[in-house]
Amino acid sequence: PSAARIEETLRTLPGGLMGTLRYMSPEQARGETATAASDMYALGLVLQELFTGQPAYEASLTAPEALERTRKGQSLPVRGLGRDLTGLIESLKSSTPSRRPTALETLRRLQWIQRRPQRLLRRGLVAAILLAGKSPFR
Repeated sequence: PSAARIEETLRTLPGGLMGTLRYMSPEQARGETATAASDMYALGLVLQELFTGQPAYEASLTAPEALERTRKGQSLPVRGLGRDLTGLIESLKSSTPSRRPTALETLRRLQWIQRRPQRLLRRGLVAAILLAGKSPFR
């Protein structure tokens, strides 16, 4: 086929869907304009899969079923993760684009979550010092 024919074949049609269904935002699955918030939704789905080892949608769904669930933002809930990471992922998967954190907010939240063990260690050390200072054995 000629280059012009290939280009014509690959052109996205108005109202057509473009993207990977299982990583699409609800608004994108409804044929609406994809925005940065749509990308953040997809990031939430990817993070869920990476951290839980399970996809955000049942593997047994047919394409029409997956499309309908995606349009409604009905992915599986996050399970087996800590409260902070679960909260971040669920907020990224908000069906309302304006409620999703931005990329910068997400980065800051992930960095905060990553530093949690250090914060807990500091708190434990401070508590130990305070308890040592109040010891009845002094």
